[in-house]
Amino acid sequence: MFLLSLLVFQAIGLTFTSPIHPRELATTLWDVIVVGSGPAGVIVASRLSENATKNVLLLEGGGPSYGITGGTERPQWLAGTGLSRVDVPGLYTSIFSAPTNMTCSSRDLRAFGGCTIGGNSAINAGLFFEPPSSDFDTYFPAGWKHADLRPSITRLYQTQVSSDNPSPDQIRYLQSGYTAAKDWLVTGAGYAETDINANAASKTKVFGRPVYNYNNGQRSGPVISYMQTALQRPNFHLQSGAWVQRVIRTENVATGVVANVGGVMTTFSLSTKGRVILSGGALKSPELLMKSAIGDPAVLTRLQQANKLGGVPPSAWINNTAVGAGLFDNPNTFIELSSPAVQAYFYSYENPSASDRTLYLQSRSGPYSLASQISVFWDTIKHADGTVAGMQ
Repeated sequence: MFLLSLLVFQAIGLTFTSPIHPRELATTLWDVIVVGSGPAGVIVASRLSENATKNVLLLEGGGPSYGITGGTERPQWLAGTGLSRVDVPGLYTSIFSAPTNMTCSSRDLRAFGGCTIGGNSAINAGLFFEPPSSDFDTYFPAGWKHADLRPSITRLYQTQVSSDNPSPDQIRYLQSGYTAAKDWLVTGAGYAETDINANAASKTKVFGRPVYNYNNGQRSGPVISYMQTALQRPNFHLQSGAWVQRVIRTENVATGVVANVGGVMTTFSLSTKGRVILSGGALKSPELLMKSAIGDPAVLTRLQQANKLGGVPPSAWINNTAVGAGLFDNPNTFIELSSPAVQAYFYSYENPSASDRTLYLQSRSGPYSLASQISVFWDTIKHADGTVAGMQ
């Protein structure tokens, strides 16, 4: 068992396909069950399905997001386009302020997150930054250092389109804020203006343009760049609306998962040498491990008292205090710049200006082809104990 960004269990399998009814999926033995269709889950499930001998099932608790996934949340001006609010970069902030079914309810996650196909990549700004090599070499275990992962990073760039100028007409819109920030940081504070991903190793006193995972003026991301290809394979299956409750196991061998599908508790089973991969993020993956009776005994005791362990007795618990340990949140603050030279722009969900609406609908260009982030900067801070903190 590995406890990394993805969590892998040896298991016994099951099978699945998008058009297949959940009942039929539950009678198939899968070689791989991936829980969570965020960026990591989508990419891992898609890559594993490249092996035609492996039946891969991707389970997602939430529902549609992008128009191509069946998402229908959209303002009237997008009617007939096949796009949802997710597809249009300029509408991303509306997901945080207007009613939506794509964010997690407090019942599912007591934090803000995307519970939908694509996970957080369907609701965030779509920023696409490569970490410096020092992040991998400092914090990752042997076998996961930057040199080990370089081939995978190269494949990611080959598969996932990205750009710091996403409008198809190649005009940079809403640049007064960039100019003001550049004057403050580059001219005034000595930061270096740079191409952020082309110089990924440099994260000290650098300033530049944000890179987005957009394509042709629309949000891309793994749901577009990986999942659409995987869905053409008969051995890959996506089931949304499946809220996984726990991993089923015999001692330390997983045999499947139990999920709430439309109010019905459904078991998805593994083949003899199958695997369950938890890809629910920093909060949900540890939660699922704990509810599968894997974790700190003190926590498992409380979960047992709350009847959250599915009847697994203490003798079958896997005691591991590393589960959920080290979780932390990043502080977030706002710096407000005021200048007569900065021109304000308001992204309207229901009623964009006629010119901007037409520009987007006709050529996917203009202010609505990008999110509201216009510039980005990094610095590093060395603490007295020698540790280094990054600031973005």
